[in-house]
Amino acid sequence: MSFSEIDENALQIVYDLVFQVNGMLPHCIRPQYSLITDLGMDSVELVDFLVRLEECGIVIKDSQISAELTVGEIAGMLKN
Repeated sequence: MSFSEIDENALQIVYDLVFQVNGMLPHCIRPQYSLITDLGMDSVELVDFLVRLEECGIVIKDSQISAELTVGEIAGMLKN
């Protein structure tokens, strides 16, 4: 999936969750940013983020979590 195919509403949800968890302003976040490498989430923030995603109905398997997991990939999961 290319970043141009990602639903803007899904992206905004992910941006807002990132902001709630680690304070990164939504206008500073890009779909290609990874949660760990680019946004600097630590393990506690990552768990908090994943719990908030589950509250939105998205469960990410342990095998899908990596330093390269991007905001856009998560937004794509929200769309599906």
